[in-house]
Amino acid sequence: MKKKTQTKILKRAIAHFGEEKQLKKAAEEAAELIQAILKYEPENEATADHLCEEMADMEIMLSQLNRITGLRGLVEFHKEKKLARLVETMNKNDTARIAASMPTIVEVNKIIKNKKPCPKKP
Repeated sequence: MKKKTQTKILKRAIAHFGEEKQLKKAAEEAAELIQAILKYEPENEATADHLCEEMADMEIMLSQLNRITGLRGLVEFHKEKKLARLVETMNKNDTARIAASMPTIVEVNKIIKNKKPCPKKP
């Protein structure tokens, strides 16, 4: 379906049902998505299909929420901040993982002490 058509449907739904009802509907769909996530089993086609259905419902409701509240720009701002924080967290975890696999300075000093000196070149 074309983006233009989707936009018309979203606008019509908000006008038809009203903003207050659609806000409540968004909360209801969020709860249904939570339940579908908790029941999801990757090997089970039925739970996968149900999760996809609830994700679609929630995406539709999020689009309506953006229209109703006019907060899309602020949402994008927060999304970018949260994604940057996610990258920062992953980088810290990677650094910690690398550091954990590296010998400590004490271990390095022990290795150096126990090493035999290289023979001098004639």
